[in-house]
Amino acid sequence: MTLRLGLLVDSLTVPAWVYQLTERLLALDNVHISLIVDAGNPPSAKTLLDSYLNLERRLLRGLQNPFAPRDLRALLPDTPVFSPFDIQKIQSQKLDILIGLCSNDLSRYYKSARLGVWTWNNLTRATGFREVLEQNPITTCTLSAHLPNGETKVLRFAVFATAWISATRNQNHFYVKTASTLMWALKKLMLDDGMQSLQTLHPEVRRLRSPRPTR
Repeated sequence: MTLRLGLLVDSLTVPAWVYQLTERLLALDNVHISLIVDAGNPPSAKTLLDSYLNLERRLLRGLQNPFAPRDLRALLPDTPVFSPFDIQKIQSQKLDILIGLCSNDLSRYYKSARLGVWTWNNLTRATGFREVLEQNPITTCTLSAHLPNGETKVLRFAVFATAWISATRNQNHFYVKTASTLMWALKKLMLDDGMQSLQTLHPEVRRLRSPRPTR
């Protein structure tokens, strides 16, 4: 059985982390990217945060920019593209999963795929930076499935120590984890009894509340 996936993106010019995740999806057996939903959000203007992070990358040579613009069409030249208003057309494509790769409200899409919309807890340019700024000793990447019946299931989460000396390095770690959590969940789903249930993907989740580091 082949999993039919859809990608929900801000625009066809995607951040590098989305491009690299798509490359990994294309390398999976029994996974097919059936459509793209283009939310029609053009790349945002450069902010003060972007300027700071770019400066840090120049100082710490060798760090990739997860938000460097890439052309998704270079990977998926023949994949049909739908607008966010084509809900009925999207539903008619009989997707198994719609993967949310933007920070929009995704609730309108929950019924667009058999297993709902899969997305992560925090997909913004401040991810990774915020944990350093707030002196949070841990950074968490959580992949959840928002199911057609309104239920939300945590599929996989990754917790790693915040990289204090570099917000950009911490940000890069987060976006590496987005790919690894999704690859794990998809492979586990395909192995488990013909994809009949997400129950086996649901781990025991503890809310991690760690104290701020002392000075």
